[in-house]
Amino acid sequence: MRQLALAYFQKVDPTYGFIDRQDLERRIERRWAGSNAEPMQDAILCGVAALGCLFSHVQPTKVELDLVESARLVLEHAVSDVPTTASITAWLLRVVYLRISDTHHTAWMASGILMHMVEAAGLHHEPSSDTVLPSTPGVELELRRRLVAVSQHLNIWASFDMGRSRVALCNATVAMPSRQPGDQTLELMELLPYSAELDPQKSPNVAELEAALLEVINRGSKLLTLSLMSVHRGTT
Repeated sequence: MRQLALAYFQKVDPTYGFIDRQDLERRIERRWAGSNAEPMQDAILCGVAALGCLFSHVQPTKVELDLVESARLVLEHAVSDVPTTASITAWLLRVVYLRISDTHHTAWMASGILMHMVEAAGLHHEPSSDTVLPSTPGVELELRRRLVAVSQHLNIWASFDMGRSRVALCNATVAMPSRQPGDQTLELMELLPYSAELDPQKSPNVAELEAALLEVINRGSKLLTLSLMSVHRGTT
């Protein structure tokens, strides 16, 4: 499990950073020490391990497929429960995996469920004592921002891959994640406004598209581009 987690943090986390590495390592230690774990915590471990497998082999192994299926069973069994940070994290891991390895339709459907869970949990609202909107207490602010941002990104891309509708978060007040050394998540999330311009319901003219393209090119995101190529092809 440690090797699979290492592969995950080397290949996926720099681009889609939404899991606290130290916290995950503690979960692994407790689980392998024989401690009982909540099913959703196991779903998170299965999701991380499945992505670690994906980036460790050219062809999917039986272990990888079993991990994916185990996580799916836990997630679908709890789909009618009130969403928690753990269940949203596990669903997000599943969407990342499906985005890489499954059909566009499957990834789109899963990303839609994920976005509805984010909204139901109130993660898209910045904590404030002045609001009457629902919000999930006890969730570390940076983690909240990263879960929402990566979920939005994947839903937009999965939707536009097929020319279908995305899930918009009404009255969202959550801010962007902070910049961290060796992490490209913020750089990727800053491209969201340009991705949103490709909404099938919008009709940007050629000049607007060219201006957006030049802005993206001027960012000079060479390293990010290479990382995304790896993530979306599932290569090592």
